[in-house]
Amino acid sequence: MRTDVATKLMLSIASGVAMALYFTLFYSYLPFEIPQNYMLALELFIVSLPFYFFLVNTEDGLLGVAGGFVYTFSRTLFSNILGEYSLFCIFDAFIFSIAFGIYTTAMAFQKENAMKEAKLSMVGSVSVILAFFVALFMLIVYNTYFVNKYMCVDLLRWFEFC
Repeated sequence: MRTDVATKLMLSIASGVAMALYFTLFYSYLPFEIPQNYMLALELFIVSLPFYFFLVNTEDGLLGVAGGFVYTFSRTLFSNILGEYSLFCIFDAFIFSIAFGIYTTAMAFQKENAMKEAKLSMVGSVSVILAFFVALFMLIVYNTYFVNKYMCVDLLRWFEFC
């Protein structure tokens, strides 16, 4: 049991880092501008794809919070490595982690209940759709109205001191 949770946590961390690398390169080499709200929806959907395959129980959905935090931290780190200066804002990472955790918990709930009954599977599918739009709404509202960045850290300067 303990090994299973550790394996899923490592998969969560690895998925967050891999998706951060993917989206950092995607943003860097995209030849045209896409509206931010569309990109948030695309990010939320694509980053969650690996999680669908290893989240089996509803309790495992909370690993999405760790994966979301690792994703935002890694994306900022990779952006700085590629020469695009960006700050790591802890509050941004917290908001994305909570929204992503809601969505992954709904995915795990749907997957767990799909094996039990058809009615519960339908309820789980509706909960996944609802959770996706709730998480997307949280991210869009936060990115639209809270432009002041709170608790931001310059990762380049932080790693210079370490």
